[in-house]
Order: sequence, then structure tokens, then C-alpha cells
Amino acid sequence: MHQPDDPWGIHRSIRLKREVLPHVVLEKLAHDCLCLAEAASGKEQLNWCVAAITFAALEVEAFLNVMGDNLVKKWDDIERNTNPSAKLAILENVLQFEFDLANSPFNAFKGLFDFRNLIVHAKRETLQVELAEKHNYAVPVSSGETPSPKWEKQATISNARTSVRDAREIVLQLAKYGNIQIPLGEHSRIQLNVEVPNDSDNSTDDQC
Repeated sequence: MHQPDDPWGIHRSIRLKREVLPHVVLEKLAHDCLCLAEAASGKEQLNWCVAAITFAALEVEAFLNVMGDNLVKKWDDIERNTNPSAKLAILENVLQFEFDLANSPFNAFKGLFDFRNLIVHAKRETLQVELAEKHNYAVPVSSGETPSPKWEKQATISNARTSVRDAREIVLQLAKYGNIQIPLGEHSRIQLNVEVPNDSDNSTDDQC
């Protein structure tokens, strides 16, 4: 049977695209790890604090990349070869706005990435144990304080709370000045694109 022509004279191509927003996932991971740290103690709490602070830093970096991709040409090259502080400086230049690194929440920016680097580039450490000789023991015994690497000293429940809070506030301020909407809940969204190809046959040379 003969099919009728499209009454509009247009052939449409409908495509669905899924946009993934990793900073939303990372924010939830940081929050969930903090909740687990609050309910834990000892070494288990330490582990969850490490995770919470690390995910908080990754959340901020992921959103810097979202902003950069929206606002800066060839951001892919910048993303691969630039540290977070330099990325923030580039975005400040584009936005013509300087974030206050001396006050909350941006005063936490450097600390977040210092901790992130300690974890990402962690290596084996040998720490000196201080001994205090006591005459009622056959051999010297520890003074009671076990030495800790820098990252372990910083992975406290207090620092985890502050890091998760400040990372969220940093993202919200970046979104505000970058005019970027923060999605609630879902870390991805489906976009519907209807592509209508140009009809070159209907074009004329005397078009304005």
C-alpha cells in the first residue's frame, strides 16, 4: 500500500541522550561515608573519614569540570593538564569574579585537595616510635603515642564533617556564579533531541 507523504514535508530524527553528572554521585558518597563515620569508632571511623573527605574533594573537582565544559572552549585539554587551583583561577577569569579563598567555604578549597593528593599519591611510610625507658620493665616501652602519617592525623570526624559541608557549599556557590542548575537526587538526566535536517532542495540563491 502506498504510504502518504509526510504532511509537513519534514523527516525527523529523534534521539535520546543521557547526560551523566558525577558530582551528584560524589556528593552522595561523601555524605553517606560521613554518616557511617558518625556511627563508627576507632579504625573503622578513621576509614570512613578518609573516604568522606576524599569524595568531598572529588565532588568539587568534578563540578569544576562541569563548569569548565560549559564555559571554556577546549576544556578537555585544560582538564587533563591543570590542577584544581588553576582550574578555579581559569573559571574566575571567565566569570570575572574572584572567590574569597580566605573565608568559608573557599578557605577549605586547598585543604580538600591537599588531602586528596595525600591519598591518591600515598606511599609506604616508616615512622619513628619514641621510647621511654622505665626501670620496672626489662626493655624500653612506647611512650604511649603511636606515630601517624599526615593523612591519618587529618582524617578525624571533625574534619570529615567540615569537608563534606564545605565541599557542598563550594559547589553551590560555583553553580550560582556559573548559572548552572544543580539537579536534585538523580545523577543523570535524559535529553530528547529532535533533529530536523536542512532541505537543500528548497533553498534559493536569492535568500537574504
